[in-house]
Amino acid sequence: MLAAVGQSRFRYETFVFFAVLLLGTLVRFYALGSVPAGLNQDEASMGYDAYALLQYGVDRNGMHNPVQMIAWGSGQNALQAYATIPFIALFDLGVFSIRLVPALFGVFCLALFYWVARRIADPRLAAVALFILAISPWHIVLSRWALESNFLPGTILIAMALLIFAQERPRLLYLSFAFFAISLYAYSTAYAFVPLFFLMYGIYALWHKIYSVKDWIIACAVFGVVAAPIMLFVVVNLFKLETIDLGLFSVPRMPGEARYTHMTSFFSNEFRAELAKNFHRVIEILFIQFNDRETQSSVKDIGTVYAFSIPFLFIGLILFLRDLWREKQASAKMPILLWLIAALVVAVLSWPAVHRMNLVFFPIILLVAYGVRAIWLKSNVIFAAIVLVYIGLF
Repeated sequence: MLAAVGQSRFRYETFVFFAVLLLGTLVRFYALGSVPAGLNQDEASMGYDAYALLQYGVDRNGMHNPVQMIAWGSGQNALQAYATIPFIALFDLGVFSIRLVPALFGVFCLALFYWVARRIADPRLAAVALFILAISPWHIVLSRWALESNFLPGTILIAMALLIFAQERPRLLYLSFAFFAISLYAYSTAYAFVPLFFLMYGIYALWHKIYSVKDWIIACAVFGVVAAPIMLFVVVNLFKLETIDLGLFSVPRMPGEARYTHMTSFFSNEFRAELAKNFHRVIEILFIQFNDRETQSSVKDIGTVYAFSIPFLFIGLILFLRDLWREKQASAKMPILLWLIAALVVAVLSWPAVHRMNLVFFPIILLVAYGVRAIWLKSNVIFAAIVLVYIGLF
């Protein structure tokens, strides 16, 4: 009897997973080559550099396998360009081949987000989280145009998932740290996010003795090796050194100011005023759901996760913190909380826009799902009404 119930529940969970995943896939791939119309200048820049690397082994500025593209002169993050090369080889250079990587990666992140949510709580949270992410305006937009910054949330999601699973299988920590290092090649806000997250999580993990000293040493060594080229890039451009050709790849000196110096208010002459303005913009984008006045990043009058989600966000945050406090041992929830804190700090320190503060949205959506799940546990009828509202907004 119990086995039959278990099999029935498994079939139901599997059906929900694949049904919502199919919905998310369709909305990310439908008319991918024509909606949005044309290419953003950064998409075109990334796409042509990927094509040039495929055909000639250099970017359009003649740089051999650069760890960061020179692009317009201030640099462009290279990870997505390298990931796009195989698809240009298969489908030739065009809008579809340029956007195929973010669409595929977006669908992969839907599935991974489901399993992270399931690890944190239960199948109900996983189903709600997958549904809300699948119809999220932020993630749909992110998956349908090839801005290189859109690659960062997915790489961090992979790193976080591995970190959460590493609490039970410590050797996954090495792979997690490798992906944290890879994220540095995706977008320059990772230069601030990763060290801040490492500092907070390191203190937490050492306090709870989650990993052995040996595991920490190996993981840090893996991170250092994978991150070394991009760290060298920062040093070269910070101290105005000459371009370095290391044979397998090159570390370019930008002809202009490297773009990562534009990302943070630390470099502003009016730091306090900028910080206050940035804080106000973060509140607007996240909680009032205004768009960021950059039409390629958000949907006008819709926002990123629908204004309807905001009450569930606060409910979810309160319950999430309560449940975290009740868990005596090391919790899978803690990396999510520290992820959100680090992402919010970096968002305030940068020039806030949806694509520059995109690291906040995965934990935000998970907290929204946590709030909706709490209502589901109380009332199936109210939960059904919430789902219908979301479908109507979608």
